[in-house]
Amino acid sequence: MFLSCLLSLGSPNVSAAPPLTITNGIDGDAVFNITVGTPGTCTCEAPACVSGGAIGETLLKGQSKGFHAAANCDYYAVGGGIVAKDGRTCRTWRADFNSCAVYGGHTDGDCSRISGEACHVSGTTSTLVAAIDSTCDTIPYAQCTASSKCCGPNVCLPSKPGSSYLMCTPTNSSAALAGTDCTISRFPGLCCASRSSKSECQAATGCSWSLLLGACELDEVLR
Repeated sequence: MFLSCLLSLGSPNVSAAPPLTITNGIDGDAVFNITVGTPGTCTCEAPACVSGGAIGETLLKGQSKGFHAAANCDYYAVGGGIVAKDGRTCRTWRADFNSCAVYGGHTDGDCSRISGEACHVSGTTSTLVAAIDSTCDTIPYAQCTASSKCCGPNVCLPSKPGSSYLMCTPTNSSAALAGTDCTISRFPGLCCASRSSKSECQAATGCSWSLLLGACELDEVLR
């Protein structure tokens, strides 16, 4: 009986979750903090995540951090976030020993620079990836010019019809489709095609009404 107990105590816990490594594969250190802990959530992990502050522990591009199950835990999970330097939580993520997912957050400010975010699992390693637009020069709703490159899915349009004040506007907004000057749109063809009547088309700069198609098109000279 005594020998049986010793063997039991010395045997490995076959139900314990395997170790987990989190790797930051995002080249965005200048604009973002890729964190483990806050603003994400962690469960039964060791070492413990940094939580309770504004952000958790920051992983720079290429850095990794390993975790395992805390004492008396058969399951654990680790979370974190992609946080802009201005404090906006752009994305959160969460991983366990066989899955990893990235969740939505803010899309304004510098968060608009992020696209294609994902978390790839390979063995016991989960790697965070995303494309960061470091060449755009104007964030959403900021003033822009015809030569500006708006960040994310935004175009430089008048803030309201007839206004000389231009700002980066989401392409799926009514302003992006109803602007009066399609020549300053990042998608001028779409801007013209959104005009459902001949009068709307003729009122839009850069567009012309096609009698053959019965639709609004971008002026031939601008194509």
